[in-house]
Amino acid sequence: MYPQAPTPGNGIEQPSPGEVAGVVNGVSVAVAVARDSDDRLVLSSDSGVVFTLGVNDSTFHSASASSEDGALRILRGRTIEVSGSGLMPYSVVDVWIFSTPTHLGNVKTDGDGKFQVTFELPRTVQPGDHTLKLDGINLKGALTTITAGVQVIDVRFVDGDAQSLGDGVSASSPTEISTGALLSDAPSLTLVGSVLGFMLLLLMISTILYRRRQSERP
Repeated sequence: MYPQAPTPGNGIEQPSPGEVAGVVNGVSVAVAVARDSDDRLVLSSDSGVVFTLGVNDSTFHSASASSEDGALRILRGRTIEVSGSGLMPYSVVDVWIFSTPTHLGNVKTDGDGKFQVTFELPRTVQPGDHTLKLDGINLKGALTTITAGVQVIDVRFVDGDAQSLGDGVSASSPTEISTGALLSDAPSLTLVGSVLGFMLLLLMISTILYRRRQSERP
C-alpha cells in the first residue's frame, strides 16, 4: 500500500520483543509504550498517532498475552486486534509482520481518523521473534511507521490448558510456555503410533498361525 514506507532494518529499526521504533517521513521519532487495563499494547508516537495491539482469544486471553519482557505474544493461526487514532480521516493503515514479509491486511480509518480491525496470523508465520509493522498517515499528511517486537508461539490446548510437547518443557498456562518449544501436531503422531501398533499386532498373530500350520503338517 505504501511502497515508500521503511521496512525493519531498512529505514526503521527492527526492535527486539518488547521494544518499539517509529519513523515519520523518514525521520526517527520517539514512541511511548504502555499497557491498558486489558493488557493491550499501546504505542503512542510523537506525531500523534496511537496504535493499540491486543490478543483476545477464548483459549489465550489478553490478560496472559504478554511475556516477561513485555512483548506481545500472538498465537500462530489465531488473531490479533489492532486499533488506532490520530490518523488522517478516511486514510489507509497497512499492517505487516516480518522477518519474512507477510501482509496481514489493511483498513480504512473513519471520519475521526480512528479504526479497529482483527487480523488472522497465518500458520505460515513460524514461532519465534518477529516484528509487527504498521503504516498510516497522520493528521498532517505525513507517513508514519511504527514497528513493535512481538513473539509468535505455537501451542496445543487440551480442555483449555496448555500442554507442553517440547523437550523437557512443561506448562500449566500459556504464560509459562517457551517460544517455539511447543508443537501442534501431536494428535496426528498419536494416531500414527496407534496404527503402527495395530499392524504389528496383526503381524505377530499371522506369524503364530503360520507356525502352527507348519507344525501340524505330517
